[in-house]
Amino acid sequence: TSLSEAARDTLDNMRDMVWLLAPVAGTWSDLESRLENITDRILEGVEHQFTREGDPPPGSPPIEWAREMVLFLKESLTNARKHASPDHVTVKLHWQPGSLRLTVIDDGTGFNPPVARQSTGRGLRNLEARAKSLRGSCRIDSAPGNGTTILLTIPTRDP
Repeated sequence: TSLSEAARDTLDNMRDMVWLLAPVAGTWSDLESRLENITDRILEGVEHQFTREGDPPPGSPPIEWAREMVLFLKESLTNARKHASPDHVTVKLHWQPGSLRLTVIDDGTGFNPPVARQSTGRGLRNLEARAKSLRGSCRIDSAPGNGTTILLTIPTRDP
């Protein structure tokens, strides 16, 4: 099964790369659908839900934003699946006028964020760097035994 999993992961990554390299990222609604598909793929076999609140704005996100959003979500979900062993994960998109809030909540093992930032892993630093490149903010709440909540808030229009 590890060979078939590796082949599926490679295909999924290629699909994402083709989508991200397209000359146009599509609309904000297209990005929302893409994020839901990624959630379903990465969390296959883990109980999860993807919820939306509000309506995406008209128009399209800059391609760089679409790319960073996809990579932020993939990193968040991969970290939860790989390190937290959750029973359930919730991904919430909350559209507000001029902004988007993405929340990833897992009921896994949790961790100590200040200690994790000092480790050799790049996961938390990558998430924070992606949030900064989106001109947004990233908050990570976790504690050993209490799961993890990652909150990304970004503007959906240029300043």
